[in-house]
Amino acid sequence: MQNLIEARQLSLVFPESSLPLFSEIDIFLTNELHALIGRNGVGKSCLAAILADRLQPSIGCSLVKVLYNAFAK
Repeated sequence: MQNLIEARQLSLVFPESSLPLFSEIDIFLTNELHALIGRNGVGKSCLAAILADRLQPSIGCSLVKVLYNAFAK
């Protein structure tokens, strides 16, 4: 199965903080159902924003592959 979303070595540090919100995350998602769960304030929304290209990571890169439906007209 091919990866639709890939993220390598993602890290996020906000300017007002010296500690990273998350550090060196690798993610490989296929077309299966996935859930991102965790406690409040651990960076779930920030990670989703990076994967949606609405927030830039401090370090790392993400790639979202766009696949077209073969049956679409």
